[in-house]
Amino acid sequence: MDELTHKIATAQLQQNELRLKQASVTAKLEAHQTDSTSELARLKSEMQTLQRREAQAGAKGSAQFGEKARTQLEHALAMDQEYQTELNEVNEELQQQNKQMDAMRAELKGLQTGSGK
Repeated sequence: MDELTHKIATAQLQQNELRLKQASVTAKLEAHQTDSTSELARLKSEMQTLQRREAQAGAKGSAQFGEKARTQLEHALAMDQEYQTELNEVNEELQQQNKQMDAMRAELKGLQTGSGK
């Protein structure tokens, strides 16, 4: 029974580590999304400025800007997906850990009940 109690304590420590990792990944994802939102606003402002200049001078800068904006947005989406994938993996690992903890607790309770404690 002491071994099972030790396993439960170890699993609880692992859960705490996973929760910290989960919080860290969530913070990175949220920070990246905030940065992406700011960057998108900046790009929209730049696009509006270019459109005004185009109306005066021609369409040369529009294609370059469009390509730059597309590349930046693709990169932002890829980073969001990477962080989301990492977060999903941590959440899945945490769920598995919870199931193992529940099983060990049930086993410990059964041992305690069976031994008259």
